[in-house]
Amino acid sequence: MAPTPVVVVGHTGPEPVGLSSLSALSYDVDASGEWVGTEPVPMLGSAAEGVPAVTGEPMVGLESGTGVHSVYTLRMHLPVVDSSTLRLGRVEDDLIVGADGTRRRLRLAPVLRRCTVDGAELDGDHLIVRFRPDPQVWPQ
Repeated sequence: MAPTPVVVVGHTGPEPVGLSSLSALSYDVDASGEWVGTEPVPMLGSAAEGVPAVTGEPMVGLESGTGVHSVYTLRMHLPVVDSSTLRLGRVEDDLIVGADGTRRRLRLAPVLRRCTVDGAELDGDHLIVRFRPDPQVWPQ
């Protein structure tokens, strides 16, 4: 049995149900199944905003401090229509991000795996998650 191809498409608001909605959605995907719509793919970012559009990988940076007093940030493009739908969770070395009915499991960068989540906020259409080193596992 051949694998079924998966196509990631842009967020259209409501779920596309019915022939007219699916037909409209089909104009945003080319014959090879690649997204060609004008809006960024949900939770994958946009190259114009400094987040690689192809991989959609979040950006990790040092916000302040050194050693166990550091504060690291994970910044990702997240065009949330309704901020009340935002959900975050952590499972071992992964961060679970859910918004508007879409859920994504992100493998944390090695430096963030040794940290605990300190807080999160929406800054426009970007999610910023702050991490602090866990002194029990942080190298001395």
